Amino acid sequence: MKKSGLLIGFTIIVALFSWNIPLLQYQQPQIVVQASINASTSLLGLNEDEKLYDNSTYGLNMTYFNNWTQANKSSVNVLNQQINQSFPDQDIQFLTYFFPNATSAFPTLANETSSTLAGLTVTNATRYNASLSKYINEVGKTINNIGGQEVKTFKSALAGNLAEGIEYTADNLTKTTNISTLKDDLIYTFVYAAPVSSYNMTLPIVQDMKDSLSFSR
Repeated sequence: MKKSGLLIGFTIIVALFSWNIPLLQYQQPQIVVQASINASTSLLGLNEDEKLYDNSTYGLNMTYFNNWTQANKSSVNVLNQQINQSFPDQDIQFLTYFFPNATSAFPTLANETSSTLAGLTVTNATRYNASLSKYINEVGKTINNIGGQEVKTFKSALAGNLAEGIEYTADNLTKTTNISTLKDDLIYTFVYAAPVSSYNMTLPIVQDMKDSLSFSR
C-alpha cells in the first residue's frame, strides 16, 4: 500500500491506506448458514443479498451486501490506534468499515480490494464549536497539507440530515469521498475510498449503503 494513500475518513482520513490494516479473509458461507441468513434478513425487510449493521451505542444502522465483508473488531481497533497516533487532536473513531470480496462479485479488483472500503466514523463536534462547516474546513486544510489533489466540497444529505462532503485524490491513485453530518454534538461521516481506476465500479453499491444509513433515535 502506498504510504500517502489516505487517512482522512470521517473526521480526517488522509492516509488511511498508508498502513497495512489487517482485513478479514472472506469465507464462502455454507449452504445451511446462508439459508439462516436469508431467513433472518427477510424478517428484517432486507433482500437476500443484504445484511444489517446495527450500532445500538450510537443508535444507527446501515445495510451492506453479502459480497462485502465487515472488518473484525481487532482490525477496526488497529486502524483507530494508527489514526489517533497520527492525528492525536482530531478525536477520530472508526465505528466499522467494509470491503468487497475480490474473489466472487469483484474478480477484477483482486489487486485493489485492500484499498477499497466504505466505513463510518464519529468525532466530537465540540472542538469545532458544533459547526459542520468548520469541521469540513479543517478536513480540507489537512488534505491540502498532505498534498491531496482535486479537492472539492459539496452539499449533501446523510441519514435524512443535511450534510457536507469533501472529495479528493491522493497521488492520483486513490479517490476518497467523505460525507459528514452533525447530530447531538457528534459528527458522523460516511467514507468511501477506492483506487481511481475502480472508484466508479463500486460507487453504485456504496451509494446504496450510504443511502440506507439511518438513526434509530
